Amino acid sequence: GPFIISDIIGGGSGARPNADGVQGAFCPTGNARNIPAEVLENDCPIRITRYELCTDSGGAGKFRGANALVKEYLILCDRAQLFIRSDRQKFEPWGLAGGMPGAKSANILIHADGTTEHLPSKIARDVVRGDRIIHRQAGGGGYGESSDRDRALVESDRVQGYISEERHAWWQRQIAG
Repeated sequence: GPFIISDIIGGGSGARPNADGVQGAFCPTGNARNIPAEVLENDCPIRITRYELCTDSGGAGKFRGANALVKEYLILCDRAQLFIRSDRQKFEPWGLAGGMPGAKSANILIHADGTTEHLPSKIARDVVRGDRIIHRQAGGGGYGESSDRDRALVESDRVQGYISEERHAWWQRQIAG
């Protein structure tokens, strides 16, 4: 039967003057919270195939912006209507006091036949069984100069998967430089 999903996906906040951004917890709408994948899958003909932090999407700085969240939906019904209202595809979330910007957001539709389509930030369209919608929030901007980041925090970011080996090496060069 008919179903409606109003999934307000929080992302991560920008870095603060004294701390990293908050990972996967920021939601500007006070009365909206995370809908667990199990609830969505139980109530609607979809499957959540990915829900994770996006490595390297937070802006570098003395304090790192939080990484973006990525959520992927697999359509299990014959036909559905998709409405997306998102921001930050054109302009990166800015960093402050020398901090680097966070990554832009993205909406991707992988059709059941395997072809891929990048969707705009605002769209209404039909989707069909087997289509996958990937929504990536924007990452938070960094605060302060990257060269001022504590080495132990950079190492912790690598171990936790917040940054890749490549970003880890880049950051080590910034600190040494």
